[in-house]
Amino acid sequence: MRANCWMRSATADSYAASGVVAPGQAVSILGRHLGGRVWLNGRPIEAVSVKDNEIRVVIPKDLAGASEATLEVEHGGRRSKAVKLGVVAANPAIFGTNEYGRGNAQARNEDGRENGPEHPAVRGSVVTLNTTGIGPLDTPLEVHIGGRPAEVVSTQLSATRAGTIEVRVRVPELVEPAAFQPVVLKVGNLFSQPGVGLAVR
Repeated sequence: MRANCWMRSATADSYAASGVVAPGQAVSILGRHLGGRVWLNGRPIEAVSVKDNEIRVVIPKDLAGASEATLEVEHGGRRSKAVKLGVVAANPAIFGTNEYGRGNAQARNEDGRENGPEHPAVRGSVVTLNTTGIGPLDTPLEVHIGGRPAEVVSTQLSATRAGTIEVRVRVPELVEPAAFQPVVLKVGNLFSQPGVGLAVR
């Protein structure tokens, strides 16, 4: 088994800051010849999905308050070299649609259709963003679309996607119509990754 591995938040969705995780965050462990169990601080954690080159997990919420954690991947009865991770209260990310965690946001328009150039959101309507790493549900959030503040209507855990928090926001009326308007999620002084946007009309 290759001892080297790296992480990003949920594959093809959004990258996590290198070596930093937040309790409740969805992350992917990438490498070669994985396909085994994941250990965090010497305890096995449940995997959402397992492949030879990628394992998806959700960082346990009981890690809150810790400053660092040690991660290992087990394959064929052998464990990889331990990787030290920094633990932060929040590490916000918006799920994107390309393999680099960017592009159009994974989001639903108010009519239930997936947001994109062919189905842009109407200004003033409510869009649901799929996010991760924001910390507790009652954490104060800010969202900006096209550089303008957007009203955060609600936040809730996804019923179908582990480690995902659905953030419902109202598209500002003054945003210019465009196939791609940057969207940014802010938690305290932390920002989600750049290069993620919404289609607006």
